[in-house]
Amino acid sequence: MSTLSVDTIQGKTTAGTVAMPAGHIVQTTPMVAINDVQEVDSNSSTNTLIGNGIECSITPKFANSKIRTCLSYFLFIADGTAANIFMGRSVAGGTYSYVNSGKTQNRFEGQWSNAIIDLIDTPTYSLGQAITYQPLWYTSNTSSNMYFGISGGAITFYLQEISG
Repeated sequence: MSTLSVDTIQGKTTAGTVAMPAGHIVQTTPMVAINDVQEVDSNSSTNTLIGNGIECSITPKFANSKIRTCLSYFLFIADGTAANIFMGRSVAGGTYSYVNSGKTQNRFEGQWSNAIIDLIDTPTYSLGQAITYQPLWYTSNTSSNMYFGISGGAITFYLQEISG
């Protein structure tokens, strides 16, 4: 068995220019675990997307990286009502935009459901800018509440930078 011990890895000519093969995980954020939290919201009559405050951020180490988002959650919506869940992205504190053109999970009707949003995003950013992700949603029935999270359960969320 061999052992490789390294204190520093740097590029041949300039520190910080080490090339990562495409598709390799560069970094993973600590998992955000929100226990025993339940967001209870009703929606506007215009079905406006509303952020629920559960978010995770990453500052990419390399240009042109992809970001994997992995959110696991519980959700309940009344029978006859659809809840549509989206992943939103904000770069450097800017406005949230949809990841992967919008809707990624939907149709949770009349029962508690455990769901996952696991996406690979290709954001536009400059090195040093933080990218924040947050689930967004709307319901098909504006008089019904949606319950995001469950008492006794956890919402978990983490991000990974993948070299481009």
